[in-house]
Amino acid sequence: MNLCFPHGANGWPVRAIPLEVNVVQHPLPTARRCYRLGQALRAAIESYPGNSRVVVLGTGGMSHQLQGKRFGLHERKVRPVFLDQLERDPEALAELSHQKIMEQAGAEAVELIMWLTMRGAVSRARGACIGTTTRR
Repeated sequence: MNLCFPHGANGWPVRAIPLEVNVVQHPLPTARRCYRLGQALRAAIESYPGNSRVVVLGTGGMSHQLQGKRFGLHERKVRPVFLDQLERDPEALAELSHQKIMEQAGAEAVELIMWLTMRGAVSRARGACIGTTTRR
């Protein structure tokens, strides 16, 4: 949030409602389930009376391994492909298994399912503005 909005004496100039997705303790939700959660979130937002502006942010590691034999793996090729497909064809991403994600991008990259929650909440008709911010 600090990267997106100015932080004043009274905090951020927006209200924030965190939605946490389990990516640590098994059983993990499937990519499809996260995508559908986002779609349900969008339906709830659209049903709210009035004219509100809503921003849905996605977060989570996209390609890394912090333990095991592949410790230190950071597959940089995954990120641009995933972001492109997240915008163009999220339905295909929703079919990915946890195993496939971890094989291609590292065990902690299973956090990619959280991005599908965000994408499900973004209306295709209104377009998606998808980008990343990387800390160095």
